[in-house]
Amino acid sequence: VLGVIDHDPSAAISGLRELLQRYAERATSWHIGAVGSDDVSSLRDAPSMIARVLEAMGEVAPRPVVSVPWRAQGEVRALGSDVASPTVRVDAWASADSVRESVEGGRRVGVTPSWVFTPLDEDRFGTEACVRRLVRLAVSGWEAGVGWSPDGGGSLVVERPWRRESEGSGGAMPTAWYGAGRTRSEELAGRRPVAELYAGEGARAIVAVGSTEEDGAIIAWNEWGRGGDAELRARLGFGAGTVRDHNGNERTVEAVGGEHVIELTDTPVFISGIDTRLVRFRAGLQLVPRFMESRAQRHAMEIESFNPYRESVQAAVRFASPEGWDF
Repeated sequence: VLGVIDHDPSAAISGLRELLQRYAERATSWHIGAVGSDDVSSLRDAPSMIARVLEAMGEVAPRPVVSVPWRAQGEVRALGSDVASPTVRVDAWASADSVRESVEGGRRVGVTPSWVFTPLDEDRFGTEACVRRLVRLAVSGWEAGVGWSPDGGGSLVVERPWRRESEGSGGAMPTAWYGAGRTRSEELAGRRPVAELYAGEGARAIVAVGSTEEDGAIIAWNEWGRGGDAELRARLGFGAGTVRDHNGNERTVEAVGGEHVIELTDTPVFISGIDTRLVRFRAGLQLVPRFMESRAQRHAMEIESFNPYRESVQAAVRFASPEGWDF
């Protein structure tokens, strides 16, 4: 549709009105552009053309639900808030940072898209690699606002969660992502990120809460650290914690020596059974400034803390000082 409009706008809009008048009463959802294509974002002045199509639809279609295919790399905020339901395709090789930037860019202008994640070729790269990448990208989108943000984070879907059982059989089987996606939905639905807990060099541990502080969890993974360096070592509560992987497998972690120790891989795990306020208090402790110049002199630093409790807190700070250092 947009290609025709790009060639001859006046004639195309006139023909579109005739099409809408014929089907507007029966069809409430409309998709602009070819299904499975994101060529719309490469057309010249695409946002302006989309606005003209929406204007024409609004004249004859009662409350149309319109989706527009768009690439995450194509500046989502360029669409503007007039496009109520863009479908933004996230390439299989997109980075976690680019996903976060796209979601945040859309939120700033009030765009509420459906984020369509394209999986890697399972036969070529292997099932585990495909699932691992999709889970990481999905968590990145959630961290930026997908599924919980009141100002338009949008929703997340994955292409082809089913595959044919065999040619001509007509049957379908769920892909490995289907199970991982279900686990992700169960763990993240209704929760939002509120803090980040230090989990070792190269690792990340995002603290999330639900409708209450008691409905808390930690989503943690090794982003780039070496295997032995990536672990979450902290008191997460006053009982055992439950660690759940993307396939839904669970294990119990008891505190040893006052700490829960959880080794992390490059696939996120979901940790529940935590004391959310305790974890948020620990996550809120930080030195300011975060870095100091390497000079042989006395440095002034402050310790900042966040108190999630409804009463004052008393605490003692002990420094594990390097040899030769005085505090």
